[in-house]
Amino acid sequence: MLICHKQESHIIKKNSRLWWILPVVFGLLVMATAIRALIQPRKHSVFSCYYMAGLHWGERQSLYDRADMVGGIDVYRYHPVFAVLMVPYSYLPENIAGMVWRIFGGMCLGYVMVQALRAESGKIPAGLLALAGIPWILCSLTSLNNGQLNVELVSATAGATLLAVRKHSVGCGVLLGIAVILKIFPVAYLGLFALVMPWRMLVVAFGVIGGMFIVPFVAAPTSYVIQEYQSWMSFLGVDDRSNYSLKDGYRDLWMLWRLSGLPTHRPTYQVIQVLGGLMLCIPILWAQNKLDHRSLCRMIFGLSTGWILLLGPSSESSTYILLGPWLFWTVIESYKNPRGFQDYCLLGSIGCLVLSATGGLFKATADWHALGWHPLSALFLMVWEFVGLMRFKSVSESS
Repeated sequence: MLICHKQESHIIKKNSRLWWILPVVFGLLVMATAIRALIQPRKHSVFSCYYMAGLHWGERQSLYDRADMVGGIDVYRYHPVFAVLMVPYSYLPENIAGMVWRIFGGMCLGYVMVQALRAESGKIPAGLLALAGIPWILCSLTSLNNGQLNVELVSATAGATLLAVRKHSVGCGVLLGIAVILKIFPVAYLGLFALVMPWRMLVVAFGVIGGMFIVPFVAAPTSYVIQEYQSWMSFLGVDDRSNYSLKDGYRDLWMLWRLSGLPTHRPTYQVIQVLGGLMLCIPILWAQNKLDHRSLCRMIFGLSTGWILLLGPSSESSTYILLGPWLFWTVIESYKNPRGFQDYCLLGSIGCLVLSATGGLFKATADWHALGWHPLSALFLMVWEFVGLMRFKSVSESS
């Protein structure tokens, strides 16, 4: 058996660079989306609303006015500092700006993906490593094509996880601080990583968040900035799609609840959202002294992502880009430690992801997605996480 193990290890190391085909394919897809944006800047594009936000900031106009929707542009929902960051893009023609934006996002995500692949290179067969990365690419394609901010978001959160594994507190704090500014729900990652990382990670993250809040005051008159902050806070309170039709609503546990046919009660669900987030601290604190640091960081990413997708405030189809790195690390963990029922959960998650992807082949994509494939995929992975915790507990107790 020792000879077989050495031969297997030699084969793995010999072919450990074959996974490079994955980032090469990803790079080609990024360039394809960038060229498509150059030719058709406003077709299937969310970037247009970012671009207009940069223009509005430069002209000291309201960022949250819905007038742009008349031209088919989505309404701006983000922090005012992001509009400041988009000002340089507004000096370029929209098609060129959209191309540059997609290349930038692709480079960020591609770099994080390469680092994640490199961290596992030589430990598992290169072919399996490449296969594990395919869901990551598939989950990224829609956001890349639309030029959505989710590409930068998943780059920051997955990158922070890789830095947390290496115990780089400062870098982890910087990326999580940026993620929270881009969209509020990554506070779940920040809160759970704060339980296992040194205190300076949290200090750095809050420093980045505080600095980002100050930047708009440096870039524009105080009265204008205060007005935009007030508009942003007011907008967050009214942008609620929980009672929209299933095809237009959120893709979360609330969707599955509605699909079940059981009586729904929104206040009860909101309590479940809050309690669900708070209760995630329990398995992290329990496992802190029982799991190695790498496994603990992987679990934090998985549980945080599961809460965001299933119980977060605004899970859309594009938010499921976060499922990519979660599946990547779960496939690798399942290869290293086959776990029976958990493996079936993993297959169920991948199957639902594939079914959701097939919706793009039909004209009625929204109707197909309204069947709940996205949240079902996340739910299978959450079951995988919790069954793993119970299995680990039983093993530790028996030993």
